Amino acid sequence: MKAKVTISTKLLLSISSLYEPIRVLLEFVDNAIDAAETFFTPETKSYSKKIEISVSIDGDSYEYARIEIKDNCTGIRSLEKLFSSVGNSSKVGDNASNGEFGFGVMSHPFICSTMKINSKHSDNDYAEMVKVTSEILNSSSPEGAEVEITKIPGLNYTLSNPRSSGVWITLEDFHKETFKELKAKAIKSEIEKHFEDILRRENISITVIDFKKRKSDEGREIFECTPFDYESYEGITFERTLHTLEYIKSKRYSTVGTLDISATPVKIYLRIFTKNSLGRLPVFTIKGRRIKEVSEIKNFKSNSKIQVWSNNYIGGSIDVTRIVEPDISRTGFKQTLYSKALFHTLLKLEPEIKEAIASTVSSTSSSDFKKLENVLENALIDLTQKQKRKRKRKSIESEENNALSNQGRNEVKKNIKINVPIYNNSDGIELSCNSIENLNGNPNRDEFAYNIFGLKGSCKYESSTSKKYYSGQTKPDTVTIYEKSKLSKQDEAPDESTDLKTFKLDGLGIRIDKDSEPILDENGKALRSTLLNGKIVIFMQHPLFQERLISKEDGFARFTFELITYIAAEVITQYTLLRLNEKGSDINTKFVLQDYVESLHGYIQLLKKLEGKKLSELTS
Repeated sequence: MKAKVTISTKLLLSISSLYEPIRVLLEFVDNAIDAAETFFTPETKSYSKKIEISVSIDGDSYEYARIEIKDNCTGIRSLEKLFSSVGNSSKVGDNASNGEFGFGVMSHPFICSTMKINSKHSDNDYAEMVKVTSEILNSSSPEGAEVEITKIPGLNYTLSNPRSSGVWITLEDFHKETFKELKAKAIKSEIEKHFEDILRRENISITVIDFKKRKSDEGREIFECTPFDYESYEGITFERTLHTLEYIKSKRYSTVGTLDISATPVKIYLRIFTKNSLGRLPVFTIKGRRIKEVSEIKNFKSNSKIQVWSNNYIGGSIDVTRIVEPDISRTGFKQTLYSKALFHTLLKLEPEIKEAIASTVSSTSSSDFKKLENVLENALIDLTQKQKRKRKRKSIESEENNALSNQGRNEVKKNIKINVPIYNNSDGIELSCNSIENLNGNPNRDEFAYNIFGLKGSCKYESSTSKKYYSGQTKPDTVTIYEKSKLSKQDEAPDESTDLKTFKLDGLGIRIDKDSEPILDENGKALRSTLLNGKIVIFMQHPLFQERLISKEDGFARFTFELITYIAAEVITQYTLLRLNEKGSDINTKFVLQDYVESLHGYIQLLKKLEGKKLSELTS
């Protein structure tokens, strides 16, 4: 039996690239949890049967490794229906299950070339098997790919009960770069963060099995996924249940609208830690699944992201089930009236949350080292200003290098993507249009420009056929154009603005805490520095700080180059983490490391003037 994936496979491949490598595996775990909802009772928060879901990794080479995701849930009723409805989830509107778009089952191309699915539904007396390869997807027609589905009577694929239903998914032929991120402990950590509320339910087990370690239990290492226990850490709990949301109806007339959400209220649970900096930032959740850290939602324009949502002393979640909808990458929300009202209402709550933070977490503001703190803050401002000017100079130089002289005008080369009409000959065969590398100085460029937008003109086709017929379809193509360059004048002053000013408005500062013992992380390790109440706090009592202080014969503690480097590393590390949190996770690691090293060296240079100074000279 064959099933056709009716959606464009090129579109599928593009959509799969939206997923992070581990997120692909989470999609399969998510599907298993959806299939287990039949056995779940919300009132008792328990499953009527023991739900077992496992992710196993066998092999440490991307070419030969195998990852299997197994469950003993209801199984897939029909693989044919599953593949013929990709992009149209049958779970839309289901309050319990998380399916929204129907792309998750086909997210695997981003990490591997081969996926096999074995399934036995509880209502069927047979199992079904299907294999999807990159060759099938890449060689498919515009209408979609065809996959072969095999029915096998009497076979079952489960974890523990040979007679029960379930699904067994096998992923093979991994891509080298993405496979590097698929480590057992990292997968366990992401499952625990992503399904934190699900893991609190009774009678469910999610495990990650690593066959690469060969350490224990018949050559495998088993990691049991468990929910995080916020209440085990000293602190206070901030909880609110929102039955209404407010939004600005008219900025001009300052009118406010109200949305009644009493049927599905927003539930806020925040834990403010007293002594621990855990780095488990508050997240939005839908149907028990993490969507994204609150601080990383770009549409949420908060002026308190540093003090509240990026504060390592705060953890928890905001349950927005049935209030807002996730976007296709499941890392943000669709822009709707409800999302607008949600964000506005959260902004109104921020002062109350800040007050709770201030009453719980020590400020650690030190007046003893105010002069030193000012030096550190001003040096950080100088550094970011220099980097801003340097980036602007590079941008201008890049424009100048690309600029061309065309009839007395400066022009900059740009590539744009357009949709080109597809023409066929009289036999229905597509005619291939010769690529035009650029339009600058080309006598036919106006004619070509009109042609690609379907207005007039003609294109030179490789085929000798004199007649061509428009197929009614288009295809993407890239055309080079030249725009007038916006070159800066030589006497134009560089832009003095800096990204840091955004943080300064939010209270970012640097504090040297000379009295407090270092804050502990989740594992009980003393932190050298932390971000607390919008300030980078460096703990002077940390042993590594103390051993870098040197007292000369006069008995005064002085700044050494080692201490300057130590402080600089702590400030730049916290500042970099803060910037990354503001930008979100869609970043290039290579550029982050380059920027970090450059910033560190630059900051050390600005602080070298402190070398040899007495610590007492920098007190208030």
